Amino acid sequence: MIVTQTQRKLHEDHLARRAQFFKPAPRLKLVPKADPPPASKPVTALKIRPVLPGHPAFIGPLRPAGVSRVLPVNVIMRLVAQTYAVEIADLIGPRGKKKISGIRQIGYWVARQRSNYSLPDIGRRFGGRDHTSVMYGVRKVEARIQTDREFAAEMGTMLSIVDARIGNLTAVGAS
Repeated sequence: MIVTQTQRKLHEDHLARRAQFFKPAPRLKLVPKADPPPASKPVTALKIRPVLPGHPAFIGPLRPAGVSRVLPVNVIMRLVAQTYAVEIADLIGPRGKKKISGIRQIGYWVARQRSNYSLPDIGRRFGGRDHTSVMYGVRKVEARIQTDREFAAEMGTMLSIVDARIGNLTAVGAS
């Protein structure tokens, strides 16, 4: 094959442009960091490390006094379903009837009061609900507790049932 001088020049230009775009990455030099300059004043702020769930020093939200364990959400769901004579499948399912959704909101509230689970975790366990649904339900129950004394007494009874269940689990776990 005969290559003309023009073709050779075009080929060399092509290789030069290609080399320009496909350069190997520059090597980075690892330089040790210098120590920070000494502070003119000593730091007086306390370092507070968060205590995670599962650690013996962890205290959950609104945990009843003298109770060292909390219930899983599925046990709370079962207690709420038994108390209000509904099926757990109704609490988990997509039904939006007022009666079922009100009982589900009570379940959210009890789970929030007596467990260390986050709002998204509670929502997932109640049939994949969004955390904002759980927030709405908790706020709605709290608002009703503030305005309706009979309902507030009912929620106190519900929490005492849950606390008794926690006490039973603690007694079983201690022996």
